[in-house]
Amino acid sequence: MAKRILSLVRHGHYTRTTPPSDEPDGPVTERGWQQVLLTADRLSTAPIPLIHTSPLHQTTKTALLIATRFLQAHLRPALFD
Repeated sequence: MAKRILSLVRHGHYTRTTPPSDEPDGPVTERGWQQVLLTADRLSTAPIPLIHTSPLHQTTKTALLIATRFLQAHLRPALFD
């Protein structure tokens, strides 16, 4: 049986522009980009063939940056109605 490893990554730190009860919608901050780069470095030795992401702005941007470290990985955005 094939071995699978699932890594869950949250988007980097962002600036909130809506009340706390609403969905996060602000841009990723410089601190957040540093967090994403550190995460990508940490994952760099893992064989990652597929990256799933939600449609939220922060998660899409985070996934795109991480995907630049994994050229063989396919990026698959989730579609929500």
